[in-house]
Amino acid sequence: MHNHNITEVPTELQLQIIFYLTPSAIRNLIVNRALRPICEQGLYESISIPKHRERSIRLLETVVARPDLALLIRHLSIDLSWLWSFSYTHVGSPLQPNPLHALSLAKNLKSFAPHGLDDWIWEPMLSELRDAYFGMKLTRLEIPKLRGPYIQVFSWPGDEIPADDWDGDVGQELCKIFQAQPLLEELVLPTSSILGETGDSLQTNLKDSDIPSLKLLQASPDDGPAFLTAALRLETLSLTIGDWNETVFSRLETASTVIRLSLRHFNIRVWLYSDNQTWVWDNLDRVLGLFPNTEGLCITINASSRSDAKNANYHFKKVADNVCVLPALRSVTVKYECPTPLPPGAVNVEDETVEAFKSACPLLQSVIDPMQRLWTFRGDSQSAKELSSHLVGKLIEEYHGFRQDLSAHADGDK
Repeated sequence: MHNHNITEVPTELQLQIIFYLTPSAIRNLIVNRALRPICEQGLYESISIPKHRERSIRLLETVVARPDLALLIRHLSIDLSWLWSFSYTHVGSPLQPNPLHALSLAKNLKSFAPHGLDDWIWEPMLSELRDAYFGMKLTRLEIPKLRGPYIQVFSWPGDEIPADDWDGDVGQELCKIFQAQPLLEELVLPTSSILGETGDSLQTNLKDSDIPSLKLLQASPDDGPAFLTAALRLETLSLTIGDWNETVFSRLETASTVIRLSLRHFNIRVWLYSDNQTWVWDNLDRVLGLFPNTEGLCITINASSRSDAKNANYHFKKVADNVCVLPALRSVTVKYECPTPLPPGAVNVEDETVEAFKSACPLLQSVIDPMQRLWTFRGDSQSAKELSSHLVGKLIEEYHGFRQDLSAHADGDK
């Protein structure tokens, strides 16, 4: 056997190894000058700190001190709430010349998610943030929250925050945000619907030329129609939890006419128990039938407690009974999500239901059931009767946490 040094491993493989290492392990490697570049790339290529103000500020400080690191950032989800309510001098030396200057240094940024600000799209005092955004060349944008100046916010009962004194049109400002990113392929909107006049304005003003490259949209059922009429190249639609009823469905049905046959991936998120979600289960065939050429389907059921998962088999069968409206379906996922991790055995489904999926959709290749088990179908024949389901195994849940920040390098250690 030969002993190989990690530096002899191809760069691409080194990077994959770095992604699986703990922060302490990276600290041990980063002192090696030969490995430092690949370690820094692994640390800074994708950064997610949406709820950590001090860490977000420290990141920007590091980027200002080390502009070369800014060029490594491809995906950034960051907390910017401190721009309004938090003095960044609290955690270190003040940024010079401007904290937002760090964002303009990330010239290779492709994905951006500014958290903690629900008014950055239109607020006059946040024009510098918008200027930094306009200089980006993004393929993915996430807008975690959005409010208009005409919306009055209540933080506590009786504690009213007056609406902002701004007479612009948030819908038009949103269109400007989209127009600035002609390469935008993925757009993630707030999980709750855009309230008030914003939705109406967006429905009126949004055009195909504003989102010419959009392929993936995540929006509420209320907001989806405004985009479905303009996103002519849309391939994936993810609908968040919403108040389903005949009116909402009718608007989606009308708006989806143009892309009805071209959409390939359809994802829906619903509450387990809710009067509004009962409508979805009672009309699941109509909802799925909105996009009959769907090849990939994912239905996520949000349970409020662990005990709710006992009905997993009922909902799994419910989906199987309605997927016949999707003859081109090739993969389907039905999963439960709960505020707390589900213990082993909390979710149980009948294996026979998997066969029902295949009988309904002859082209089906894989099923992921609520127990997070992957099923495939053996055989080459197109006849469902000649194919049998095969359990590949249980999927390993991916950890979506974030790494602990590494301290910025000292001046003499660059």
